[in-house]
Amino acid sequence: MPGAIPVDFEEKVDAGNYITGVSVPQIHHYPPTDQTSDAAVIICPGGGYSLLSFLNSGTRVAQWFNQRGMHAFVLKNRLKEYGHPWPLADLQRAIRLVRKNSGQYKIDPDKVGVIGFSAGGHLAASASTLYNEQTYELDNDSAINARPDFSIFMISVLTMGPNTHSETRDNLLGPNAPDDLIAKYSCEKQVTPDTPPGFIAHTSNDHHVSFENSIMYYKALVANNVDAELHIYKSGDHSVEATFEKGKISFNNWNDNLTNWLIEQKYINS
Repeated sequence: MPGAIPVDFEEKVDAGNYITGVSVPQIHHYPPTDQTSDAAVIICPGGGYSLLSFLNSGTRVAQWFNQRGMHAFVLKNRLKEYGHPWPLADLQRAIRLVRKNSGQYKIDPDKVGVIGFSAGGHLAASASTLYNEQTYELDNDSAINARPDFSIFMISVLTMGPNTHSETRDNLLGPNAPDDLIAKYSCEKQVTPDTPPGFIAHTSNDHHVSFENSIMYYKALVANNVDAELHIYKSGDHSVEATFEKGKISFNNWNDNLTNWLIEQKYINS
């Protein structure tokens, strides 16, 4: 494991499958029962870099992609006890591992994407914009690209600037982080024409993470001529669980919109 340090905390999982105190990163593989796609997605659960909502924005999301014939991998990344750059290192390593083993899973190594929820969206966006950043000693990974081929952001923290979720920023960068580090992890500032295509969804009544995060990142993609799609839903707040209860709230529409986007991008069949 790159960046291993002695720890004085232990990993815990509560009754709701919220994970804290991660010191050993993992990826959990969810294969589809009926594989109809050669694409794969790595899922970054939310939790403000202090915990991982592993069921609600991890396992259930993997099952959603499985139903569409895709392999899914849920990332269990290190959190505030480590801080930057180790969550990004864990995701970069995960992307390289999936590509390295793509033949085993019948996955096209050029169709490996990421999806993130809340702070997991910030991690996915960091991987989508800082993929050339060497966060750990590469060894045998040096020839494997860490850039995702597509990116999906749900109710995501995407900036470390004025519109950020301050607890997420402090957990990742530490309190009183210097301006250059805040700018580096403000993903909208790091977008280039080579940034992966993005699907972005948020709610206008999100009381935890401002939808301005999504608008800023979307504008940056468009300004750099990167394929992008943005949806701002009128209700749903910062809830993830409710999106899986059919018809409960308007944010549930992301299911259909994301499915259509994946079809248009040729990652799943119609």
